Amino acid sequence: MPEQQAFCVFVRIMETYEMRTMFTLNMEGLQLRLYQFSSLLDQILPDLSDFLKLHEVNVPMYASQWFLTLFAYAFPMELILRIYDIVFAEGAAETIMRVSIAMLKRSETKLMQLTEFEDILDFLSNKLYDAYNNDPTQVISDAVELSGLITKEKMDHIAETYVTELEQEQKQTEQVLAVRFNFWSKNPKETRRNSRKKKTMSWYSSAPPKKSMDSDRASISSLREPDVSQLHHQIEDLLLALSQTQRETIELKDDLMQARLDKMDVEAERDALKLTMESAFHNTKYERECMELRKENSQLKQENEDLQHQQAMSKDALTALVERMLDMKNRVDILEQENFKANQECQRLEKDRKRLQMIFNTNTSMHDYTNKSNSSSSSSSVKS
Repeated sequence: MPEQQAFCVFVRIMETYEMRTMFTLNMEGLQLRLYQFSSLLDQILPDLSDFLKLHEVNVPMYASQWFLTLFAYAFPMELILRIYDIVFAEGAAETIMRVSIAMLKRSETKLMQLTEFEDILDFLSNKLYDAYNNDPTQVISDAVELSGLITKEKMDHIAETYVTELEQEQKQTEQVLAVRFNFWSKNPKETRRNSRKKKTMSWYSSAPPKKSMDSDRASISSLREPDVSQLHHQIEDLLLALSQTQRETIELKDDLMQARLDKMDVEAERDALKLTMESAFHNTKYERECMELRKENSQLKQENEDLQHQQAMSKDALTALVERMLDMKNRVDILEQENFKANQECQRLEKDRKRLQMIFNTNTSMHDYTNKSNSSSSSSSVKS
């Protein structure tokens, strides 16, 4: 979008959709929107509203940025563009209220399961869109469903209630101022009334019966002249007092507005201090946990070193055992070779034995045969 068109859109948002009063010195528009949002939250989501009040999570802590930036500070641009379309079509205030209440309604169950102040505030500030799984259409659908509950007429009615409450506060302030200056403003009147009464009574008491009317008129005129001049002085004093009272009234209004701003600052500082204290408490808790983890880590490190030492010893023993096994295997191989040679020698000797046995048997048989032959020949010679 060109700069000229962007500026025109900005002017239209500021003027037509009543966004300008949110950024003025006293932020009257923002205070009105926060009041309307708080009222709608009480009406539509009363349980969640009571839950947030119980945990002291005030509406300005998380909703101010929604109204000032139209959700642009935390939500994705795809959703922001859809919201801007509805803003231009139906108005900024109604759209922001519907989207805000819709997202809170979608995450009401998860919110009410949280117990810590900072977790609730972080969820409201950064995690409301997580329930939609990055689907802006669901956000718009939930917001449209609230069109019958959050209407322009209801917004105007809440605005009228807000204006009435402001007027009542101003009247109470004026009454306090009136009580403060009432005594001071009444004293001159009573003084004038008393002085006149005293002068009149003294005149009647000092007047003769009816003998000297001229002297009476002279005395009356002499009494009236100082009264007129005194009245002029009193009127001037009253005008000065009135102007002074008006100036003090303006100053008191400014002081009252400044006190309200200071109160908001103090509340913000209180909330920040509360966050800091809770953060410090959690940091202390984390430090203790870190100390315990360090001790456990050192113990585990010592045990790891012992295991590494045992593993090294086991590795050395295993190496020695492997070397011994290799030596024994070599010896077994040598013995097997010697056994093989011995078996071959035994087989050779067995063959030699068998051969010698055969030779021996053959010789024995021949010897027996020779003996038999000799014996038969000798017997035949004897017979002959």
